[in-house]
Amino acid sequence: MSFTDWCNLKLSLVNREWCVSKLSLAKSLYKRIMKREWDFKNPKTFTEKIWWLKIYDSTPLKSFCADKLHLHDYSIQVLGKDICIPVIKVYNKVEDINYNELPNAFVIKCNHGSGYNIIVKDKSNVNKAEIAKKIKKWMSEDYSFVYDCELHYHLIDRKIYIEEYKESLNDIKIFCFNGRPMFCQVDKHFSEHRMNFYDCNWNYIPWISNSTYPANPHIQDAKPTQLNEMLELATLLSKDFKFVRVDLYPREDGIYLGELTFTPGGGRQHYMGDGDKKIGEMLDL
Repeated sequence: MSFTDWCNLKLSLVNREWCVSKLSLAKSLYKRIMKREWDFKNPKTFTEKIWWLKIYDSTPLKSFCADKLHLHDYSIQVLGKDICIPVIKVYNKVEDINYNELPNAFVIKCNHGSGYNIIVKDKSNVNKAEIAKKIKKWMSEDYSFVYDCELHYHLIDRKIYIEEYKESLNDIKIFCFNGRPMFCQVDKHFSEHRMNFYDCNWNYIPWISNSTYPANPHIQDAKPTQLNEMLELATLLSKDFKFVRVDLYPREDGIYLGELTFTPGGGRQHYMGDGDKKIGEMLDL
């Protein structure tokens, strides 16, 4: 489905007036989470600017691309091909899931938020009741207000989908500002549990995030052989946005698009030292 067709199906769109009406909520949340007042009239740090974008730049196109299923359509429209991980099945409710028609290994996801995924490596050894309980909870949630007023999730029609399982994906997140890739974040979710930052020439940047995964300058990542191609893809995929993080998975069989992330960490992910200020200078509102 094209973005235009999608918009035509909507009775109401996230518009400036609706978003600004949530300003008082966002100010209250920011103060409670960040332990300081939010200077929304003159934001300077990256964190402040992400919160500004939540209110003043939650466009329908962001909603379209934040939908994990419509992201396939956006990839085709922008790149001329679908580079997302293939989808096996789509369901409207958890009761529709037919495990007999699924492969032995797969990933169950919901399309309307972040962290809504269950990895199944052996379907003969899953607790279907526990999975159903978890998915029903996710499907009941408007992710716009689950955490930190991420308003671009509000328009997404909630679906359950089954994605192909890809083992040991290396997650490279490319931060793009006004259509220009500026630096990369590498997450290791397995034995190392760390998060490191690199510029686009793959020089290590000594930023430390308040994420669950700390930076580790003593264990640095080899420069990806497909880095130039990933930067080219990120440039094309980010051209319509003031800021977006393009999450890519380089593999021997190609580069896969994981998601377009508009509010990393919900806007609560600090970049300690001078990181928050320096990244904020990259973002022209």
